[in-house]
Amino acid sequence: MTVGVLSMLVLIGVSFAATTQAIYKEARNYANSVKARYLAEAGIARAVAELRCGAEGAVSDAIDTQAEGWYTGYSAALGGGRYQVSGTDCAARIYINDTNPNLGAMLENLTAALISMGEPLSAGDGAAIVSNRPAEGYMSEQEVEEPFRPYVTVRAFRDTAVYSNVSPFPAAPRAPVNVNTASKPVLKAVLSGIEALHTCPRCG
Repeated sequence: MTVGVLSMLVLIGVSFAATTQAIYKEARNYANSVKARYLAEAGIARAVAELRCGAEGAVSDAIDTQAEGWYTGYSAALGGGRYQVSGTDCAARIYINDTNPNLGAMLENLTAALISMGEPLSAGDGAAIVSNRPAEGYMSEQEVEEPFRPYVTVRAFRDTAVYSNVSPFPAAPRAPVNVNTASKPVLKAVLSGIEALHTCPRCG
């Protein structure tokens, strides 16, 4: 009878210890998740503040380069943790919602560049991005084939001071690519096939 009672006490003690350990781990995991969330928010807030108000902010820098802080990233130790955040220049990618009539050709150039890198694509895949584009435009890069995603964007600055070279020379806004931050495949896509500049029929 004594042995039975002792066995029950041991079982209760082991169960209590296991439950306590599980609760401790749960509390520790929750604390770590809260810390991670606030560290991430702090990193994002730092990046936004640097871009808006820093020495390399949007109004201080006409053309972005890879030498700037947002490209190399910001990091700091905070509250027993550390955040590391870096930005991506949307102008380093091809804007797939652009109205540029050469967009299909550029995406075909991108296809050729990616095929040369060993990506499983075929001729016509780039042009299909334009022909399959929804009427409202793409909402996310995830809507196109995976090999294209690192090189295209659905968010871009559009230069409205661009006009067609065909009479009556209507406005033709374009999303320029920043050659300072663009990757090699993107540069091949937008620069391949460029010929000598044609004379403007209006200005001679």
